[in-house]
Amino acid sequence: HSVSCGTICASGTLGQILPPSLVLILLADISGEAIGPLFAAALMPGLLLAVCYILYIIILSKFAPHHVPPIDKEERDSYSKKELWIEFFKSVAPPFLLIFAVLGSIIGGLAAPTEAASMGAIGSLLIVFLSRRLNLEILKETLYETMKVTGM
Repeated sequence: HSVSCGTICASGTLGQILPPSLVLILLADISGEAIGPLFAAALMPGLLLAVCYILYIIILSKFAPHHVPPIDKEERDSYSKKELWIEFFKSVAPPFLLIFAVLGSIIGGLAAPTEAASMGAIGSLLIVFLSRRLNLEILKETLYETMKVTGM
């Protein structure tokens, strides 16, 4: 559907604005500025843009619902509201906490970007461990891929 495709395309621009943005990292390197203040400066405009996208879709669904078709009734009725909220917090909260820990440490001046990346790695391991998906095979594969990327 055109609204879903447009939403996906528009949200791609958020990756250019919201930290940790590669564009901001390159801009900091070229301009000689510190990355922390650039991340801090880009956070509010990026969040404002995300809120504008959300409001647009909500308003569109209220005034032109034929452009934003609902989820099938069978699928909606298969979950209770409590189950949906539990799934929401299990899938959305951990990434936001991880982003907050990494960017918060950079913006707050507690860590340099390299140190914050290690905090992100530890946080990611903790999230996978708490979700009971961590096993030796996944850990070995992750370490191998990390060594390949680092070596390149």
